[in-house]
Amino acid sequence: MNGMEPAQAIRTIYTGSAESNSKDPHDWGRAMAAAMSDLLTRSSIKGSCRKELFGEDLRLTVAETTEGVQITLTWNSVENSPE
Repeated sequence: MNGMEPAQAIRTIYTGSAESNSKDPHDWGRAMAAAMSDLLTRSSIKGSCRKELFGEDLRLTVAETTEGVQITLTWNSVENSPE
């Protein structure tokens, strides 16, 4: 080894969530947009911006509720730690 350690990756998980009062997927658009907005708000607190989501994979979870569904988006952000 040359004495230089590789940069450590920092993994941060962000989630955003919103509820739709319908169980019909055609009606979930507003809840999807609200969940994305919530996700961006939570990640921006840590200094991320929307451009960091370009090309990233997001996980969509749809959970049934009494009146509709809960939409949750999850983003696993990976950054290199400063050296």
